[in-house]
Amino acid sequence: MSGVQEESTAIWLAAVTAAVNFIFTFVGLYLVERIGRRRLTLGSLAGLYLTVLFYGSNGVQIFVRGWGGQYIVGILRSWAKIGRIENGRGVSSQQPRP
Repeated sequence: MSGVQEESTAIWLAAVTAAVNFIFTFVGLYLVERIGRRRLTLGSLAGLYLTVLFYGSNGVQIFVRGWGGQYIVGILRSWAKIGRIENGRGVSSQQPRP
């Protein structure tokens, strides 16, 4: 159960996640109506660009400062995980349900 000891805690955590997803669905619908798809898409792309710059600057700092291999491996693993999720392949440890 994802490291949670009590089953009731896991159920409540799942309920909170579902509630946040439900609420922000309506926030997204409101923003599409209010701002428009084009502006939202361009804003999203700008956010992605800034995130890539942030990750890149962290990688450069690690190489320059020589923090060791463990940080580099951690960042590369994070990028790989994000890439798998963005490509729709999901988390590799999940198995299909019968």
